[in-house]
Amino acid sequence: MSAAVAATVLSLTASFAAAAPAAAYDVYGGDLIYIKRHNGTLGQCTLNSVARRGGALYGITSGHCMPGAAKVLASDRKTPIASNLADSGYINVGSGLNERNDDIGWFRLDPHVKDAHAMRGGSLTAGVLGVDTKLVELWRSFFPVRGVAGRAPVTAVRPGTIVCKDGGRTGRTCGPVLSVRAGSGEIIAVLPSATGDSGAPVYMTGPGGKAVIVGVLSGAGWGRTLADAVQPLPAGLH
Repeated sequence: MSAAVAATVLSLTASFAAAAPAAAYDVYGGDLIYIKRHNGTLGQCTLNSVARRGGALYGITSGHCMPGAAKVLASDRKTPIASNLADSGYINVGSGLNERNDDIGWFRLDPHVKDAHAMRGGSLTAGVLGVDTKLVELWRSFFPVRGVAGRAPVTAVRPGTIVCKDGGRTGRTCGPVLSVRAGSGEIIAVLPSATGDSGAPVYMTGPGGKAVIVGVLSGAGWGRTLADAVQPLPAGLH
């Protein structure tokens, strides 16, 4: 083979390799995500659900996770699921259990990312990647994969209703609703949670054991957890 032919073959091989699409990657509500900021730091949050606008898919999480975000990575800290955040945004108004709280963010998912239409118990994490993998596998073995039936407004729940959350740090926990602010869109419930669970889907269990998401976890204090309304979604998302 001449040097010229060899160079052509190498060039074509490189072109095909560069053009090869990324392998499909399924995302689940409740999975841990990492927000990589422009300054290089990583923040932990949780994927709430997947929404759609036009032909594109968007990940939903808490708004306070998004300031300074450059890209979003999967729970392995290296697989990008949102590489370009130019078409992303967030709302973050209020920060306490006793005030109005609008706290929701969205980011456009990469084309290879697919919606699993399910949640799988979230993650039980200790902050050490090698240990976390075994913890997550063990944790999820106790919980069934739960399909997602859709979203409902906060008015679908009442004080005393049992809701659950799948969080990226403390997994699947359930507890009673304490109060609902129908006018401003908050739910306060007894749901054990920790830093990194922000964005987690707060949901009721509907027919067939499927999840009906009513909120996006925003914060916690004194045994109470605050969730912001997840319906209607902002920015024309649905």
